[in-house]
Amino acid sequence: MSKAKYPKLVGESLRRYSQFLRQLAANSDNVELCRVASLLAETVDLAMEKGEQLGPDDLMFSVTDLRTLDLDAREALLNQYALGFGRDDAPIVVMGTEHAYELDHEDELVNFCLESCCGAVMWACGGSGELVRRLSGGDVDIERPFHIHPNDYFQERGAHTWVRLARVVGRGGEERIGAEPGLGDLCYQIDLSAHPKQRNSDSVPPTQERLEFLVQAMHALRGTSRVLLFHGKANDNGPWAAARDLLARAFTALPASEPFRWVDLSEPNRPLQYADVGACRIIVTRALANAGVTLEFLEQLAALVRFDDSLTSALQRRHNKGERATPPTPLDVVRLPARPDGRSQVSGDDVVAELERHALAVSREKVGWRGADGVDGRYVYWPRRKGAIPYLHLGNYRAETPITFAIQNGDVKCMLEFRGVERADALGALHEAIRLLRAQA
Repeated sequence: MSKAKYPKLVGESLRRYSQFLRQLAANSDNVELCRVASLLAETVDLAMEKGEQLGPDDLMFSVTDLRTLDLDAREALLNQYALGFGRDDAPIVVMGTEHAYELDHEDELVNFCLESCCGAVMWACGGSGELVRRLSGGDVDIERPFHIHPNDYFQERGAHTWVRLARVVGRGGEERIGAEPGLGDLCYQIDLSAHPKQRNSDSVPPTQERLEFLVQAMHALRGTSRVLLFHGKANDNGPWAAARDLLARAFTALPASEPFRWVDLSEPNRPLQYADVGACRIIVTRALANAGVTLEFLEQLAALVRFDDSLTSALQRRHNKGERATPPTPLDVVRLPARPDGRSQVSGDDVVAELERHALAVSREKVGWRGADGVDGRYVYWPRRKGAIPYLHLGNYRAETPITFAIQNGDVKCMLEFRGVERADALGALHEAIRLLRAQA
């Protein structure tokens, strides 16, 4: 899907930005800024006029024009009416603080071009590959629409927000290039502030113009979304908190006279609250890219997003008692003989060999591996279900790329995932998985 579910919202974004650009071009003393603003306004107007008929040859503006401007002029072009990325009819709306790039970094101007200046242009015309290539000066060459699947271009790994968000809204790995479903199929990401910043400490609160547009966006998106997840500035009691309250009320239609009934699941350095209003849920937590975000914490967020009431109730009981939110259950450790090459971490081949030794069929759904330094060998058995498949998770939050297998014994299946764990612990989990499978067979 590349067409907008809510074309009126796209049209409003284009209309307001065009008006802003026309005024900027008419009033600025910066001749080069006037030229670029006029070209961008013409491109935006053509997108409104032609819609899906807009072609690459119609474009009057590209990232090349931004390179001629100084920092102040670039900041003057910031789009307070910028749309988000991902399907606008996705069931989950994710709202961060701002985009993570800097306007004075020449190699990041393509971000500014596509995410701020021309995001609504792509939404209006469907974001064909050739059009995006022209806008980006040939830098972005992907098959799927950029405004739905920007992760096909930004190949993020490790502790990046998208990697962790995929574990919250999906099964993990949806942020990878060409993933089906992709992260953009599962959630719609839109930011509070229109001012990009690499460092969260430098964040610029949203302007009044930005908030007014976001209120309109929330009114539209609530037609197909049930969850609004805020991440970042969770402990703020100033402008960020006021902005969240305003937008949460727009999303849930809760009157200003009625308070949200927040349920607090926070732990030290891990703020986490949620409130249910009718069929909708608002979640507020810290920025997902922060170092304190663990796999256990992401599992909690995933449970809230899935409306997993049994797990949510258990988390609340533990929180009230002052216990850890998800205490790990130890597994029996079975040590694997030392590898000839001296490596200590488990590999995909190790897993396959051990499972085949137990006569279990293995299907490699995702196979990838990159070891993480300083892994602590911590592991948990998480007795949840994904569909009818028991799920065994093993690892710690510092690892970067998981190995995931579907283990099948007759009609019984089990998902097993590894993230940067020691081989001895991995084999302990393998044997636990085998025991679970045979107990259910």
